[in-house]
Amino acid sequence: MMISTCAEMVFLIIILPPVIAAAIRKVPVSILSGNAEYETPVNLSAPFQWIEAFTPLFIEASQGSIINITSLGAELAFPNNPAYVASKGGLKMLTKSLAKDLGKYGIRVNNLGPGYFVTDMTKNSYHNRKSRTIRQKHTLLGRWGNLSELVGPCIFLASNASAYVTGQDLYVDGGWITNGLVE
Repeated sequence: MMISTCAEMVFLIIILPPVIAAAIRKVPVSILSGNAEYETPVNLSAPFQWIEAFTPLFIEASQGSIINITSLGAELAFPNNPAYVASKGGLKMLTKSLAKDLGKYGIRVNNLGPGYFVTDMTKNSYHNRKSRTIRQKHTLLGRWGNLSELVGPCIFLASNASAYVTGQDLYVDGGWITNGLVE
């Protein structure tokens, strides 16, 4: 079994759900029909299944760090995107629930919530000057993030430096959430 083979080679396994988050925008007329049948499996069900598969190995090792990738959408409503927001909000709460259930085994479960970074999902917004500028102005740092800026927070959550951190949301968003309503 592949999972057992991996466990023999790696003492601490970090679960990073698919970086291919799913978000499909709909026009307001059809937002309630949305794309929940696509976004929920990618953003919520898949991470749940990965965690379910690896948890016995963590329990056996009496330690582990599970890092779920949420989003600003786990905290804030975004227009015309209810399935994405609901799935990322669900992942956020799954993390908290699992932190409560798995803590007794020495397993930590946390969320890493990226703000705006150039990815396949956000490249259209980035390449649209108006959208890019709006998003840049919303961050306190006035720019989009570089993917390399997710490495440090990820290492922190995976390492013993965060040995007493579980059930938390670490947003790497340039201050987007803190900025609140932009005037």
